[in-house]
Amino acid sequence: MHRAAGRFADYRREGETRFVVTDVRFDNEAHALRMAGAVLWQLIRPGHNGAAEGSHVSATDGSRFSPDVVITNSRDVRHLQAEVLALLLARELGLDRNCLDLTIKGEDGAGLQVRQ
Repeated sequence: MHRAAGRFADYRREGETRFVVTDVRFDNEAHALRMAGAVLWQLIRPGHNGAAEGSHVSATDGSRFSPDVVITNSRDVRHLQAEVLALLLARELGLDRNCLDLTIKGEDGAGLQVRQ
């Protein structure tokens, strides 16, 4: 975690402000990320309980970290992409997620509609 924190600091000096950490397995990692201002997102896939790695000490589905955002991945990849983008845009713009309709329309791009 200390190496990652150092890399984040380097990136921040270069002007980067957003990072994606795809795998948080331990309480100290979640705590360090939160202390650095991170927002933890959890991706849930119905029918997959996160126990694929068995009983290893690092096996977790992430729920014990009390994620700030929980996304249910129950459809196709385009729906998942649209949901992630809509949640990110809503957070960035200070909007309620339910105000955004975002669809991925194939190779030609995305469609976005904001409801009032």
